[in-house]
Amino acid sequence: MAGAAMSVTALMIIAGAASAASARNAPLLPLIASPAISRQFARFLGAYAPAPRPFPAAWRRAADGLIAAALLGIVAWSVRRPDFLAGGRENLFPWGAVRYIEEAKPRGRIFNTRDWGGFLIWMLYPNYRVFIDGRGPCVYPPEVQEEYGTIEGAGDGWGKALDRRGVNLILIPAGEKSRPLLDALDASNEWRLGFWDARSAVFLRDTAANRPLIEAYRYRAFDESKMALGEAVLETAPRIVSELHNYLKGRPDSIGARNLLAGIFLNRGMTDRAIAEYEAVAASHPRLPRVHYNLGMLYSRKGEVARAIAEYEKETSAAPSFPPAWNNLGRIYFEGGDFKKALDCFKKALKSDPDYVHARNNLGLVYMEEGKAAEAIGEFKKALAIDPAYEAAARNLQIAQEMERSPAETLNRLGQGYYLRNNLAGAERQFLKAISHDPRYAVAMGNLGVVFLRQGRTAEAIRQFKKVLEIAPDDVAARRNLAAAESVMAGAGGPAGAHSLGFAYASPVPRGGER
Repeated sequence: MAGAAMSVTALMIIAGAASAASARNAPLLPLIASPAISRQFARFLGAYAPAPRPFPAAWRRAADGLIAAALLGIVAWSVRRPDFLAGGRENLFPWGAVRYIEEAKPRGRIFNTRDWGGFLIWMLYPNYRVFIDGRGPCVYPPEVQEEYGTIEGAGDGWGKALDRRGVNLILIPAGEKSRPLLDALDASNEWRLGFWDARSAVFLRDTAANRPLIEAYRYRAFDESKMALGEAVLETAPRIVSELHNYLKGRPDSIGARNLLAGIFLNRGMTDRAIAEYEAVAASHPRLPRVHYNLGMLYSRKGEVARAIAEYEKETSAAPSFPPAWNNLGRIYFEGGDFKKALDCFKKALKSDPDYVHARNNLGLVYMEEGKAAEAIGEFKKALAIDPAYEAAARNLQIAQEMERSPAETLNRLGQGYYLRNNLAGAERQFLKAISHDPRYAVAMGNLGVVFLRQGRTAEAIRQFKKVLEIAPDDVAARRNLAAAESVMAGAGGPAGAHSLGFAYASPVPRGGER
């Protein structure tokens, strides 16, 4: 008895140490300790328990048979379940990738994500050895853990780490979670696609031994014969991008594939990557339609106005009858205050397509800026005749009609709109126009004073606020702004941007259209 007790104690100590080392071993301690705990519990209750009644042997045999049958039934039911043991459901583990590896039989070591390590050991051992599994530090030394983190995050030296470990194939999740490593593999000429499904991706090292498997890859995200997306609507964006990169590794001169890849980046808002692809296309095919137009839009998104203008001008030179390029070029000139060039661009867009509604609306905005309310109304009405649901034109028509009735008040509101968009030059221009229509319009004078203050033109701001107080001595906002301006002039005030406009009207802002 003493020997058995010592054995149980030793096992409990070992199980306790294993549980402390790793949470996965925690069930061992209660499992090993349960017999000893049961005996102690029975000994404690034995003095209080009534004497047991004799239990017929036949009943005992029947009970044992029922329990055994129930246990066998539970085991059989569990084995038949689709998620029995490590197999998991199809959407939890990379079954498709495993089947591919079993059939293709690429040689060499696998790099895999930690979560799939146990499943891959169960499915592929001993033919393949995993890079890591969920046991982590209990089994793998620190240097392997560190290299795993470097490779998984595509950190510095990720490729060299794969070389050191002799990795020949990489099996990782196909979604956004693996985006850093997917991007790195796409950009590397040493790795090519071997398999991809909704759950996982397999990349093969580009070697002579793997070449037949690489060339056998079946593209699904795009139709290479038509250079168009195939089943892409059903696939994740990473697959589309990786397939196009894979295609370009074998055919780097394919303009169709590169143009398609650039368009995907553009639509996903990946501006810099889209620019890189379109620039590559433009370098070899400078007059290819829409390439410079797309570059113009991308540079415009980045706020690189000069480069956007240059690209739009290249597009209009190569395709002078393409209205969107003229329209977008006109928008840049309009926002920069060059209304003469903007007017010319919008008219050229409409010459090619009189029903191009964005240019029609934007032409009306130019007329509004020039104070030509009647002409602006005419353009907005034409835009609404083309597209009655065009909200921007309807809104701008209302403002233009108000400008025709009350030019000073409307111009003041337009100036407020510019100010709210932090376009001080546009705000100044509108406030000056409002004052030209009504030289005693105190609200526009006060707003102009705030613009001057924001621009650092403190003396001019003071003069404006004093003019307001001459017209309206009780104007509290003008008095407060005057005090602030005088404080700035004296060197004791805060930042000029802290002072606010004395708005007297709401500010509907004219809306333009860019395609």
